[in-house]
Amino acid sequence: MLMNHRYGLLAWNGEMARLLLDFDTLAPSRRNAMWLCLMRREMHEFPVDRERVVWEGIAHLRAAGAAHPTCSW
Repeated sequence: MLMNHRYGLLAWNGEMARLLLDFDTLAPSRRNAMWLCLMRREMHEFPVDRERVVWEGIAHLRAAGAAHPTCSW
């Protein structure tokens, strides 16, 4: 799976789709790893330490926002 600095899903293979979910079934605006981790019930159990993963993801998004202040989010 390939993501950008905002956790947007840019590319994935069949194995990743079978492991998590079929990203082709999602609207392009919903193909975001952080959004999926927070909002999709089936993804809540995937990370072993979900709370840590979410907090680190939020920290990464804040850092990406500071590094790319002119980027349209």
